[in-house]
Amino acid sequence: MSKIMLVLRLTAPEPLELDYALLNKEENASWQSAPWEHVPALLKQSRQIVVLIPSREVLITTVTLKTRNQRQLAQALPFALEEQLMSDPEEQHYAHYSLNSEEGLYQVAIIEHARLQLWLDFLHHNGIVPTAILPDFMALPVTDGYQTAWLGKQGLWVRQTATAGYYTSASTWPLQLNQWLTQGTEEQPIHLRVLEHTPPIPDTPQLVLAYDAIAQTQLLQATDIQSALPLNVMKGFKTQAHSQLANIWQKWQGVAWVGAVTAMIALTLQGLEIRNLQSETDALQVQNIAQFKTLFPQAREIDPDLNFGSLINAEVKKLQLNNTANSSPSALPLLKILAQVLPQQPITLQSINWNQNKLTIRFTSESTAVIPELEKVLSLALKREVNINYQRDANKVVGEFNLIAEPVG
Repeated sequence: MSKIMLVLRLTAPEPLELDYALLNKEENASWQSAPWEHVPALLKQSRQIVVLIPSREVLITTVTLKTRNQRQLAQALPFALEEQLMSDPEEQHYAHYSLNSEEGLYQVAIIEHARLQLWLDFLHHNGIVPTAILPDFMALPVTDGYQTAWLGKQGLWVRQTATAGYYTSASTWPLQLNQWLTQGTEEQPIHLRVLEHTPPIPDTPQLVLAYDAIAQTQLLQATDIQSALPLNVMKGFKTQAHSQLANIWQKWQGVAWVGAVTAMIALTLQGLEIRNLQSETDALQVQNIAQFKTLFPQAREIDPDLNFGSLINAEVKKLQLNNTANSSPSALPLLKILAQVLPQQPITLQSINWNQNKLTIRFTSESTAVIPELEKVLSLALKREVNINYQRDANKVVGEFNLIAEPVG
């Protein structure tokens, strides 16, 4: 059976090597180490990529907010959690998960915006498009009713539930143990899973202990990772360059506006599945001719049997001839290149905006996996480096990039 989930455990951006596990659904796998040169081969074997980053970078907490409106919730989280933060609440990214919708109880993962951006930049640079990013305590086994504690030389990792846990230094072990003893009672003891080499723990009614063999720490259970995915820290993350775009299809000024709409028609024609039934093709042709007449009211009578792309190119050339005296930057050269490149990519074009000599393209796609390849293709076609900003939005990816037009003549 082919592997479907690749889990990468990283200690810091730019490590010399990484730990990884390849998981089948509802099975376990051993942790292994590999140099970064092996990453491309690992990526080919996986359909889902989960990246574990150090738990010390992520704060997991709960908050009660009586609202189901996601926009209101996002606005209220920084204020509700301000007292738990060491730095400016506005500099943090908040990913939340509903624990109890009736009571308004939410689990929240908090990470510095700049730090998450650094991780994503590093992964993107290495050709890794993660499905989820989680704190590394979520690699610990999760058992209903039990907390799992992993004490090592580098620190103490504790997983309290499927989506809750924390990291602290190893020296705090006595304090942690004392806290569990204080919280537990004979009627409601604390259930704790620990490694067999953990320092001796007193046998008291306040604690119910279960010991795991050291070898178990080298195994990763698929269900342990899958149960943590609702608290993916990437949820709702916006890149630093993200901004709210204007409404789709804003009217352009002059030749740039006409050229953009023309390019959109060309892209639509090239991207359509022309192998559909002839009746659908005929209906589409009628619609395109109507659009063409709207854009070019001065054009001659249209023969439906003529090549529609040739008609568009002819009208664009007329516009170019009428504006040869204009030395200001033009969007037309860029639009021609985009009309050739974009239809070959698995994206859906949303808007093209021309403002102050800058062309802004916005699109959507099913996966972030298209981003690196699209950047490569655009950079090659335009003979300049193109960087795409993107974010996840519900079940799709929204991408945006800007191009500066060159002066005519």
